[in-house]
Amino acid sequence: MGERGKPRVAFIIPGLGAVNRGAEAFVKELAKRLQNKYDITILSRGVTELSLSHRTIKVIPRDNTLTNHIYSLHPFWAKVFNGLFLDPLNIEMLTSAVASFGTVSDNFDLIFPVCGVWGAITARFVRAIRNVPFIHCGYAGLERAEYWVARQRPDMYVALTSVAQRWIQAKVPGINCTMVPNGVDVQRFAPTSRKENLSLDRPIYLCVAALVPLKRVELAIRAVGRLQKGSLLVLGDGPLRSSILHLGKQILGDGRFLLKSVPYSQMPRYYSSCDVFTLPSKVEGFGIAYLEAMASGKPVVAPKDEIREEIVGKSGILCNVQDIAEYANCLEVAARTNFGDVPRKRAEQFSWETVASKYDEVFRQVLEKRALHV
Repeated sequence: MGERGKPRVAFIIPGLGAVNRGAEAFVKELAKRLQNKYDITILSRGVTELSLSHRTIKVIPRDNTLTNHIYSLHPFWAKVFNGLFLDPLNIEMLTSAVASFGTVSDNFDLIFPVCGVWGAITARFVRAIRNVPFIHCGYAGLERAEYWVARQRPDMYVALTSVAQRWIQAKVPGINCTMVPNGVDVQRFAPTSRKENLSLDRPIYLCVAALVPLKRVELAIRAVGRLQKGSLLVLGDGPLRSSILHLGKQILGDGRFLLKSVPYSQMPRYYSSCDVFTLPSKVEGFGIAYLEAMASGKPVVAPKDEIREEIVGKSGILCNVQDIAEYANCLEVAARTNFGDVPRKRAEQFSWETVASKYDEVFRQVLEKRALHV
């Protein structure tokens, strides 16, 4: 137990304070809302603004020049590294897990690794040595990595959707699994947020994404390019930045395309400034950006699959985004359709207050089970 008898919880999240993506936002928002009930320590490579205990860990970051050079030498080796979970992102997760081992072995009551397969393997070792339980959140969705995490038998596997819950229970029978969706700050992301002054043709289609192949931002560029009017605003950064910028300028031009990377604190004003949100990613474990857009009162156009049906509901249009003509038509229809307060009401069902309360229940359930076996 930690401060004033609170259970001590360690979050291992290497990117927190260094990058602003879904997993980092998840830990930040959850930790803020549980800090009054738990003595929380964050282990990351970056410096956070959170008023929580923090341990800096030394890792090989995902943007390391050498690891990215080796990874990109030949497609064959990239495939091998992916298969072994040794791509640049997983190298960061592996080194963060190793760097955290000594700390999380020291008098914590619960470990919450947010660093993939390697975090789960490390937490399993700590549990074997110190009887410290661990929780995993299935951020990767229906991906091979989640199967290997589940094979480590976390004390509780938290699926983000009912689709993912059924999938992992079928893959790993007998796993302790519950479903808790991702959350959104409905006070920060709201229709009344201040708008950003953008010199772009209306309607403005917004895409918030890491610039990596999985997000398929090029599909959004090509779809908006088929429209007679409207522009595309892309917020994000990543290894495909130069190619995305070139394609956007080539197809849409300066007046209809803008690529920016902005601090997370400024995101609400950009959501408020757009007319339609779109993210054509191949897969999403959940897709926090959809919730942020909906909380801002914006309709969503996204790929049609079970997970996004569960998130978006009637707050937008789901379609085959690989059919550029169909995708473009859905963007146009969404822009001229009045969705009223449907997106906002849908997002309110995923408020962080509700989600944090469910995680509190999960934490207590796991800790009570551990107490019975001490």
